[in-house]
Amino acid sequence: MKKILLMIVVTILANAGYSQTPTEVPDGYKKGNIFFFDSTSVSGLIKTNSLKSGKIIFLTAEKRKKTYETSLIKEFAIESDKYIIYKNDIFMELVRNMKLSLYQKQSSSDGKIEYNGTQPIITAGSDGSIGDYFLSTDTGASMELLNKRNLADDIQKYCSNCSSLVAEIRAGKLSVADSRQIIQTCNNCN
Repeated sequence: MKKILLMIVVTILANAGYSQTPTEVPDGYKKGNIFFFDSTSVSGLIKTNSLKSGKIIFLTAEKRKKTYETSLIKEFAIESDKYIIYKNDIFMELVRNMKLSLYQKQSSSDGKIEYNGTQPIITAGSDGSIGDYFLSTDTGASMELLNKRNLADDIQKYCSNCSSLVAEIRAGKLSVADSRQIIQTCNNCN
């Protein structure tokens, strides 16, 4: 009886050591996917605080760490948040629509040195600072910085049928901080 009890205790203790699943997410990482320009993708864990540096630190299922430069990546997702790369800077997608989309800048690659073989190239990056809002039309070919000075003009240009929205911006009732609401309203105007 003592032997059986001892074997049960040993079995329970041995299994307790293996009960940790290999899918545990380390601190600072979240599940994500990276999509490359060559139409390939990888799934694993992305270090969330690495985005401001303009690099994506990725952890594979085998716990191997790999750092990706933004010049290799088309877009990526961290859990339900989608990010795109534009001029080697990282932008989080806030509103996606066929008419207008809104993005917020997450990194700045201005002055960053990249290498083409052994030749150093200094990147220009995109306009604006980290945290700024950018507008993109349905073509997605370019992104336009939204700021206090140009907000009403940009909304009038893209949403000419939303005169009440433009009037609220010009009256100071809506500002750049309300960009998400402004773009959603503009997309719903007919």
